[in-house]
Amino acid sequence: MSIKKYETDVLIIGSGIAGLITALSCAKFANVIIVTKDILSESNTRYAQGGIAVALNKQDSPKQHFDDTMKAGCFHNNAKAVDILTKEGPDALQELLDHGLEFDTKNHHLDFAQEAAHSIPRVLHNKDKTGKIIITHLIKQVHKKKNITLLEKTEVIKLHTENQTCYGCYAIQNKEIITVTSSITCLATGGAGQLFKHTSNPKIATGDGLFLGYEAGCSLIDIEFMQFHPTSFCTNPHLNSYFLISEAIRGAGATLTNHNGDDFTKHYHPDKALAPRDIVTRSIFDQLQQGNTVYLDCRQLHDSIEDDFPTISSIISQQNLSLKKDLIPITPTAHYMMGGLLTNEHSQTNINQLYAIGEVACNGIHGANRLASNSLLDGLVFANRAAKHIKHIFKSQHQSSPPHKKLSIENSNAYSELSKLTEIHTLLWSQCGIIRHKDTLQKSLTTLNSLLA
Repeated sequence: MSIKKYETDVLIIGSGIAGLITALSCAKFANVIIVTKDILSESNTRYAQGGIAVALNKQDSPKQHFDDTMKAGCFHNNAKAVDILTKEGPDALQELLDHGLEFDTKNHHLDFAQEAAHSIPRVLHNKDKTGKIIITHLIKQVHKKKNITLLEKTEVIKLHTENQTCYGCYAIQNKEIITVTSSITCLATGGAGQLFKHTSNPKIATGDGLFLGYEAGCSLIDIEFMQFHPTSFCTNPHLNSYFLISEAIRGAGATLTNHNGDDFTKHYHPDKALAPRDIVTRSIFDQLQQGNTVYLDCRQLHDSIEDDFPTISSIISQQNLSLKKDLIPITPTAHYMMGGLLTNEHSQTNINQLYAIGEVACNGIHGANRLASNSLLDGLVFANRAAKHIKHIFKSQHQSSPPHKKLSIENSNAYSELSKLTEIHTLLWSQCGIIRHKDTLQKSLTTLNSLLA
């Protein structure tokens, strides 16, 4: 049976905000294929509740946003990239608003929410389903573009590279190998939360793009910096399923308490429940290690809190709990990787014709700890920059692609032996998770090497 072959100008792997913005921008001057291993709407972006941070508040400024981002990232950030993010963010977001994207308003003005480590309310939102609203808006635009081809439920298993240059990919579609030849390839595959036993990420977040890039020769940086979201709610302990409870609800006044009624966060940071995420997470983890149960307490909030957070209220109610009446048991979960494939200010990797955008990439914006709600802005701003750079070099990249080599499903990464996965999940969570020590990390590395041998 012959292998199914596709050809395009620009190949986008992934369908979150970074991938779709890049696709829509590149479709203005090129033919585009989007490959996604699930349906188009399934991505980390879809589950982003709180919103998108941007300095559009009249009392705000890119400089204040810059300072907050650097401080939250423990000044490990790339200051040049943060400057780009905070300065270009307002115009990039305004363009989406001008094209019909809607956020909540108050008195006919945009309503900015307060989140942890922000010095001023600057998070735009649509209730607690901001990511879903953004993805729905972008997908409508994608479907209008006749020169964008969608390959859904198609899993990329290898990039096609030769002489430090990327020419497309190999993928599995309907249990068969296909090839995609492209002049430009963009990795926008999201994160790796599903490598950990407890995670807020959807099932697709398995670090595919990190491995694809690594295998192709990309440089990786800062992958030790995994952010653990402090407040996740277990919806099914048997399936190890978690639902993230947005930080915005703490910005609205919710507090954290243990089963003794102690507002314990005051012992860890003066900003208490609105301290940077890494500090709040470690404080909760410390309480759990002491045998305490930790709760989110929303009972003192205004009467409309359930209307303001309908998604959270609905999920909580399925467990016979109410934001207004009950303490909500929470735990930290693996959430967002600050590191990734090393990229420059144009989202280029060190492999020719290969870009990386969003969580799979690392241009240094987030430093050691991502400022809340900066991730969607990261995907938006650097997708725009990638598309502009691709347009600039596009005509010079048209060169003959070397033929794809024969690849079988049996020797592809997607169908490798997975029996050790549960052990890896537990190991990464317990030894490489919220609190780490050099000696246990060394032992973990030895264990991982033996498992993968």
